Amino acid sequence: MVSRLEREDALDTPATQIDAVAAAVTSGPRKSLLRGDWLGHALHPVLTDFPVGCWLSAGLLDLFGGRSTRRAAQRLVGTGLLFTPPTIASGLADYRELDQQQMRRVAVVHAGGNALAGVLYLSSWNSRRRGKHARGVFMSSLGSLCVWGTSYLGGHLSYSRGAGQGERGQQSVIDLTSGHEPSTHHDTSDIGSTAASPRYEVGSLDDDELEYYYRTVLRLKNNGENRSIQGIMRELGESGPQSELRTVDALQILVQRGRLQLVPVTTEYSALGEEINETNETHWYDPVDPSFETPPTSNQPLLRDQPTS
Repeated sequence: MVSRLEREDALDTPATQIDAVAAAVTSGPRKSLLRGDWLGHALHPVLTDFPVGCWLSAGLLDLFGGRSTRRAAQRLVGTGLLFTPPTIASGLADYRELDQQQMRRVAVVHAGGNALAGVLYLSSWNSRRRGKHARGVFMSSLGSLCVWGTSYLGGHLSYSRGAGQGERGQQSVIDLTSGHEPSTHHDTSDIGSTAASPRYEVGSLDDDELEYYYRTVLRLKNNGENRSIQGIMRELGESGPQSELRTVDALQILVQRGRLQLVPVTTEYSALGEEINETNETHWYDPVDPSFETPPTSNQPLLRDQPTS
């Protein structure tokens, strides 16, 4: 079912509309706040626990609490509604980070289902407040079904597709333009002291290791898969600041040598309807001319000092 959603191009129009809303909501200093830069990772998964937890708790009281807990169930439904706006706003911030149209299509259904759940729980709260308990319980039950479904889609985006994963608020340990470490990056000397993740020195990769990165990008290109830095690291099974530093360094060298190029993957439209291709955080690495290349049959790494994480 999810695979069908990813291939459903009819969702592209609402995806563009949501993107416009997300751009307005997450503009300016709100973007850093809603992305979770201050938290160190995505904020949205944290906030979802509040409305979902309140609503499911209200459902348990409806099932097992009896008449004496009706007031408490109503308050839980209302509290969940109060947490809904910031949860939606943080979700829109994560939506802006999605670099695959397939992921955005699933996110459209995820967002639509959550909006429907919010409407149902608002109707439930209003019915409970007016003393129509049975109707309130019924509307909550419908809302909980939507929440279960949208939670599944959210889990698919996070755990299967990698949406919203990785550190946030950490300044990159390498300048993507110059290939040199900036003077203001966070200290990672403690990370380099472990045997599992030795400190990487910029420019220390040999030709065989660079070829391994090139072949990885080529394989992803032939399979039509994510070729962003995060996508390439997932393909290599690497993680952590030192691995990211090494990956960015290798890709930047390959770009400088003319073997890879940066290709924008997100097309947005201005108020006048003009296309705007963003290359900041929305590009993939592509082989310049892979027409005569064939991907390697083996995925065995050539890199030395592979981290065990």
